[in-house]
Amino acid sequence: MTGTNLLQDTPSSIVALNIRHGGGQRIGPLLDYLSGTEAEVLAITEFRTGKSGCALTEGLESAGYRHQHWSVEEDRRNAVMIASRMPFDPVGFRLPDGNAHRLVGARFGSLQVWAVYMALGKNKLPLYRFLKDTEPRSTILIGDFNTGLHRLDEQGATFTAADEFADLQTKGWSDAWRRQHGQGAREFTWLSPAGNGFRLDHALVSDDLVGQVADCRYDHSTRPALTDHSALCVQLA
Repeated sequence: MTGTNLLQDTPSSIVALNIRHGGGQRIGPLLDYLSGTEAEVLAITEFRTGKSGCALTEGLESAGYRHQHWSVEEDRRNAVMIASRMPFDPVGFRLPDGNAHRLVGARFGSLQVWAVYMALGKNKLPLYRFLKDTEPRSTILIGDFNTGLHRLDEQGATFTAADEFADLQTKGWSDAWRRQHGQGAREFTWLSPAGNGFRLDHALVSDDLVGQVADCRYDHSTRPALTDHSALCVQLA
């Protein structure tokens, strides 16, 4: 698959960022950062409707991200949105009860981008079961998973659903960052108040896209002034 371009006429750059509780008074600097990435697609988690949401969606539209899709219309609920410079068709999901705000999808021709914001604790398990029952093809699942691998994506073994995260990678998904940087690599995208590091933000690509990932890296400049998460940047062939 490495020598075959599966992604003609599809976006080549995606940036994911958790903007922390809708952005609030940080919307202006967040807009500057997001538009400054020049990514073709943005996957934004902890998006909220209401005043800050309007400011964000209108600002992104002015910056060229005219095509937008978000998961719920409930003020003060952390949700997910996709904003794009390229037109797309929304992907419909039949999600488990209570998870409608946690996953949105966009179809760009042969490529699908799914933006995800996982719950804390065991509340994320129904969404993992849903994802493991899918048959991914030409799909990127990107966002804040609120979990990772014990002792690799965290310093200890505190994650809930670490086994489910690992098992997902036996069901047709591959961790783009870890494939590029090595199985023993460590890099953290969120720090606890005590200073403990965690890699919570991931890009899982369907196995047929593995050879199409040209770059997958984190931008830590977003912490702590803009938000409490690092941005995740994916470049496709």
